[in-house]
Amino acid sequence: KPATRAPSPVTVRVCFLSPSDGGDRKGSRAEGRTGGGKEETINMAEQPKRETISEKEFRAEEAERKIRFDAILARIKGGESEEVDFSTCSVGPDRARVIAEVLMKDAKVTKLDLYDNQIGDEGLKTLASMVASNATLRVINLKWNGLGKLNEVGGPDNDSGVEAFAAALKINKTVEQINLEWNQIWEDGRKSLAALRSKTRYINCDDGLPNSGYSVFNFIDPPINPSS
Repeated sequence: KPATRAPSPVTVRVCFLSPSDGGDRKGSRAEGRTGGGKEETINMAEQPKRETISEKEFRAEEAERKIRFDAILARIKGGESEEVDFSTCSVGPDRARVIAEVLMKDAKVTKLDLYDNQIGDEGLKTLASMVASNATLRVINLKWNGLGKLNEVGGPDNDSGVEAFAAALKINKTVEQINLEWNQIWEDGRKSLAALRSKTRYINCDDGLPNSGYSVFNFIDPPINPSS
């Protein structure tokens, strides 16, 4: 089999006119002359790739979210916050693991907001291990986090993250409110959460999809007495 030959780099020939040739630029181009200017050949393959505006904006947003994530984490470690807001912070499953490790040792945070972070089922399993032993959390917001999965034909496939989380809540003695809106939680997950009704006073589990037939249930018991 003959070897495949790599394509040659694209080069352009550039003519740099000296200031004294500036007035003769039009005539030089028409006659195909350089006007005495300097010529260089540039290898375009070696030039740095130019980012589009959208790529630059995305990188800037991600950098800003990382800074915010680190700042919140530092406040938790310093015992400065009772309510922490990681909403839209690009947490994902990896950073969820970091949060879980920090809150394992924390004795102050009572509210954890993880809205819009796409932690997924793996991230939720990591948080479940923390929730099982945490003794201060009372409110957890997991709205819009990619929990639950679909199989190829659109039926229920995986509620393992939600089931692990529900099992941890059975052990936990402090969590009272959970928001699981805008996630696609299926039958097994809903059953495991419904079993918590006598223990956890408020669970919101609406997938936000009209007439989906899944993940739409709420139960609210009388207002929470903070001293109870």
